[in-house]
Amino acid sequence: MSQVAGKGCQLLCNIDFEDVKLVNAGQFGFFNESRVLCWNTTATDRMIEIWGSGFGGVKAYSGNQFAELNANMVSTLFQRFEAGLGGSVEISFAHRGRAGTDVMSVEIGPEGGPYVNLGAFSAGNTRWEYHTLQYKFPLSGSSKYVLRFNSVSAAGGATVGNFLDAISIVLEQPKAFFTQMDPSCTLSMDGSIFLDSVIGSSPFILFCPELNDTFSTVLKDLSAALYHISIIDFYGCEVSYSIELKSHGVEDTIQVSAESCTDYKWQLTGDTLRQSGNYFYHTIGQYGCDSVVKLQLLIHPQDTNFVKVTACRDYTWPVNGQKLIASGRYTFIGSNQFGCDSVILLDLILRPEDQLRMSVFACDSFYATSMAKFLTSAGIYRDTQTNQFGCDSLIILDLQLSHSTRQDSDVTACEQWLWPGNAIKIDKSGDYIYHFTSIEGCDSLVTIHANILKSRTALDSIEACETFSPDGGKHWFTESGIYSDTLVSSEGCDSFHIVNLLIHHGSSDTLSFSSCDSMTFRQQTYYHSAEELVYMRDMNGCDSTQLLKIEIHPSVQVKLVVRACDEFEWAADHKLYNRSGTFHWMGQTSTGCDSLIALQLTIDSSFRSYDTVVAYRDSYFWYVSRQNYNEPGLYKFEAQTKDGCDSVHWLLLRLEDAGTVWLPNVFSPNGDLVNDIFNVISTPSILKIKQLEIFDRWGSSVFFIRDFPPNDVRYGWDGSFNGQQLNPAVFAWVLQWEDLNHELHEERGNVTLVR
Repeated sequence: MSQVAGKGCQLLCNIDFEDVKLVNAGQFGFFNESRVLCWNTTATDRMIEIWGSGFGGVKAYSGNQFAELNANMVSTLFQRFEAGLGGSVEISFAHRGRAGTDVMSVEIGPEGGPYVNLGAFSAGNTRWEYHTLQYKFPLSGSSKYVLRFNSVSAAGGATVGNFLDAISIVLEQPKAFFTQMDPSCTLSMDGSIFLDSVIGSSPFILFCPELNDTFSTVLKDLSAALYHISIIDFYGCEVSYSIELKSHGVEDTIQVSAESCTDYKWQLTGDTLRQSGNYFYHTIGQYGCDSVVKLQLLIHPQDTNFVKVTACRDYTWPVNGQKLIASGRYTFIGSNQFGCDSVILLDLILRPEDQLRMSVFACDSFYATSMAKFLTSAGIYRDTQTNQFGCDSLIILDLQLSHSTRQDSDVTACEQWLWPGNAIKIDKSGDYIYHFTSIEGCDSLVTIHANILKSRTALDSIEACETFSPDGGKHWFTESGIYSDTLVSSEGCDSFHIVNLLIHHGSSDTLSFSSCDSMTFRQQTYYHSAEELVYMRDMNGCDSTQLLKIEIHPSVQVKLVVRACDEFEWAADHKLYNRSGTFHWMGQTSTGCDSLIALQLTIDSSFRSYDTVVAYRDSYFWYVSRQNYNEPGLYKFEAQTKDGCDSVHWLLLRLEDAGTVWLPNVFSPNGDLVNDIFNVISTPSILKIKQLEIFDRWGSSVFFIRDFPPNDVRYGWDGSFNGQQLNPAVFAWVLQWEDLNHELHEERGNVTLVR
């Protein structure tokens, strides 16, 4: 028997502040008690403060939401519930401080009182403290009860502290004792469950979901199974028990497997079985329960295989090794893998082999198609092929060969040559072939390799300086022209030599160069301008003289040192610079050489300051200008910084009477301790501001505070939301405050956040 955790024993609702989502993680808010399910407050504004886990660095004890005991004033957080009179309960809750050690008390009692004080509890702000208390309701009286959490003290002030989470009131669960009677067999209906006694708040309801019925003390006629029994006491607190009934005896099943060929005789029943399948035999076991014998029978039939084979000349049958030399049908009887008869029928067809003889006469060679090659020798050749039935086919080739003849002759002549055999004139060099047929019918070829020499004409183009001799000094030419001569070649043929002669004469000119810094000419580097006479070869290879003039122009580098206020416009590149540094500009001189200007720039910043002052008197002395001002207004004081740049100070002065509040229209939360906080400023007579709320441009609230003193930056806005700094923008604010005549004022305006 096993017990399952109870349900319906919890007397409170929304015990973890999670039933209705009010805030996201990392956020908080104030909500009317009508929105916080089941919970109420004694605060006159009916507001309850709910935090999301992680806001202010505090994680919820459980879930995502938890409550702060005091929202805007010292108050009591409470919940009404229906009590279980006479019952014992366990009260538990989680408590944590906010700014230090916070103290609260817990009370319980009928609605309207009197209330029983269960004690005062304190908790620091580093971790949650979980408390468990015991309480017993009276036997009579009103069942309308209240659980109350009262604020005693808070380290952060009256409205700062005492976090609450995981609040519950749980009734004591009922407890039962059972006796069970197991059934005799699995399918028998003679089992029972008896309720011996129950501890708890009577009267009780007993319910069995398997039977879909309630009962008082006993469940009868039960089979072997798992039963779940729920007990619900007078207050609706429920507990479940699981009771398993097991049979004394069990139905047993014996399984037998058998295999046979064709049929099987089952000795247990005497039956002859001829089909595979499951067969059962029923009997009674030693406890009177059913006993079954199950036969899993597999009948293997005789198998017959047909094989058809085609072979050449003869065939050896692999199943018995018999060599068969005639076509026909053959039979073999063996055993299959199950030991049953296996018949193999062979249908055999034998094909014959054939032979072909061929006699062939050819010239030089013969291509045998069956062999796929050329035969170049006479003789008898044999080749085995495959006929249409796939059997051997023998081919016998008787080959006779006769050879062709070939004759080559070399002939050399001038201009032309006559072929004596057929009076053919050959006037071009080349190979000439003559075909004829021998008496055996084979080709005979005569090849004439003719070398026909032509008269030669040699054309030369020659260039020379001043003079030229074509014959080693016998004749000299000093002018350009075309000259010819007739000669006899070594083969005895005429040869003509034509010379196209070009005579070049020396020259003299001037070379001028210009370069920046240096120049290299003919492997010599010049760093200064120079003028000199150079002897050299002209483009035709003849002597020439040149006057070399070289001009070397220097590059220019200039460094400028400039100091300016706020920004500087450089005339060289027409750019505006607002930061210090070294900048370069590359140009050219009038001679086309590099001109590099380096600007070493120092930018000094001008100074601007803005002071917003509200003075609650007739005049104000401004320490910047060292002057006393008797009228409100905007004042300007101009000076210079130590670097000679403008230094401008602005004073926005407001002289107010007592009973006036004012909010700045700009602030700069940049950490420089000047104008970092947007807070309410008032005359000394105003001691408390009722409410300030700030909205972004989409109307979402980014800051909210109630009942706080003015003129205190601790209660101002630092320009952040959910721990993140907001970007510069314009924000709207709504302010409510009360003057000395108890008149309520509401003011609206805008504030600009700058960085």
